[in-house]
Amino acid sequence: MTANTADSNGIENEVELNGVFVPHVTPLTSEGDIDEQSLRQLIRYFNDVEGLGGLISCTRVGEGPVLTFEEKRRVFEIVTEEIDDDIPYVGTIAPRSTDEAVEKAIGAKEAGVDAVMVIPPLLFAWGNTSPEMRYRFFEELDERAGVPIVLFQVPIESYWYEPETLGRISQLESVIGIKEASFNVSLFTDVVHTLKNDGGEIDILSGNDRFLAQSFMLGIDGALVGVANVLPERWVEMYDLAQQHRYDEALAIQEELLEVKELLFRQPIVTATSRIKYCLKLQGIIEDDYVRGPQPVVADDERTDLREQLIVHGALEAQKQ
Repeated sequence: MTANTADSNGIENEVELNGVFVPHVTPLTSEGDIDEQSLRQLIRYFNDVEGLGGLISCTRVGEGPVLTFEEKRRVFEIVTEEIDDDIPYVGTIAPRSTDEAVEKAIGAKEAGVDAVMVIPPLLFAWGNTSPEMRYRFFEELDERAGVPIVLFQVPIESYWYEPETLGRISQLESVIGIKEASFNVSLFTDVVHTLKNDGGEIDILSGNDRFLAQSFMLGIDGALVGVANVLPERWVEMYDLAQQHRYDEALAIQEELLEVKELLFRQPIVTATSRIKYCLKLQGIIEDDYVRGPQPVVADDERTDLREQLIVHGALEAQKQ
């Protein structure tokens, strides 16, 4: 599906959210600064993944919570310079207020992104907030920013949008898609049903990597999953098979990749970024696997397991152990 939007000046924007989107890591130097050279190399690596749906910067996996907005803008600028023109590009913002959301959305667009994914403000989870408050937040963002918006159903219950609220928000002109990552099968199914029957013309990306192949069977538009940083071509293959209704084969790939997913996103999940960076470092795609505190670094026993899985899947030669 292609979602059409208009900015505050009535200028048409066309952003397609189909296929597998990768929320790429943000390479850092051993001193904790953005490693611009590694970031450029990483984006070129993803450019070469045939059939990739798109890239998204500064999510949780991309260490958005520990980056300043100035650093995020620099990431947006670098990725914009390197990403192929035909690959959609989304930047993530995490505003605390409506005014800040407008400012950051406009700033991200100026830095080159095609759209912004909005992490819900903390106040959305502060007690029993009303659906109207959530709607008004996005209504004002829609009116004032004029930037294509991707919603985010985060895997924290207190932040969840009710399906009916999402259906209403999705009808705002600048809302073009949603990442549904509740990891709740019932809610996910209800959201997909509501958006397809009573929502606006928006794209649905699944963040539910525990049942990703099954998500595709519901006819959604794609996926946005951190695990796709590693072996991205296999996740793209799974999506392509599902699009051809070859679900048994798609499920087989999901099963094949299960151990990789479990290694990358085992508890504590906050270590996932470090694990992903370690894999990319082993492959020579980024220079360092440094992560900013308080994120923990990957444990030695996990390094051994991850290395072995890369070898099993042909992403690393055995002699590079």
